[in-house]
Amino acid sequence: MGRWNDPYKENEREWDRVKSSLSQIRTDLENYFYDPNESKINDTYDLIESKSYGYSELSVNHLTFLLPKSFITHSLDDLLTPLTPPELPKLPKLPPLQPTSVPDWYSKREKKDYYFRDQKWTDKAKQKLDPINFNNQVVSFEEAHIISNLVLTDESVEVGSMIEKARVEGLHTHSEAIEKLETLRSSLEVDANISSICKLIELTHKRHFLPISRSFSEGIRSNLPFGPRLQVVQDKTKFQTPSRFSPRFDCFNL
Repeated sequence: MGRWNDPYKENEREWDRVKSSLSQIRTDLENYFYDPNESKINDTYDLIESKSYGYSELSVNHLTFLLPKSFITHSLDDLLTPLTPPELPKLPKLPPLQPTSVPDWYSKREKKDYYFRDQKWTDKAKQKLDPINFNNQVVSFEEAHIISNLVLTDESVEVGSMIEKARVEGLHTHSEAIEKLETLRSSLEVDANISSICKLIELTHKRHFLPISRSFSEGIRSNLPFGPRLQVVQDKTKFQTPSRFSPRFDCFNL
């Protein structure tokens, strides 16, 4: 039914690649998540994962975890500088709607009811085909291919709008994070009150991700001295997926 390098074959493959690319971009955007304070370093293993590294003698019933060999810490400036939004996917370049040439059989109209089972294709075909041919489900391969390409063109516009929406929302989130962190920086420089210290501790915890065993459901407790006083920080948040882990702390001035 034609050679691999025939213009219509190449055009079909190019549009197949567009279809796959648009599908992948949709999936990427559905999973897209931007947290300006997300941890980007110091991935760690919980105890269950660590067993495969020869630590099977450790029990997940104990509140124990393994740190990486090298644990990098952020400076205060780094902590108070939000991460920029991750790079978003780019739309594929659309090839020509139709090939430069086609064989005679490719343009022959016949009843092809299987094309009309797709609703988007059918809606577009209703706009492009002769009403009689549309009602009788008569179409050529050339016409069917062009209609499919027009559907993908519409989808490309829709996906492009999704990318732009994610971009604008990311910039807005980043701008808000800058404002909040600058406010925190000013507060720490002026009087380092309890509320600001609590926010800094929460941010530090979030930016330096530590593993939490699946059996560790009571949360984190830590005593941190600041000058002559002692602030008790208690995290009451249960374990969540690391990329969505957002600790909430209660601070007490003793």
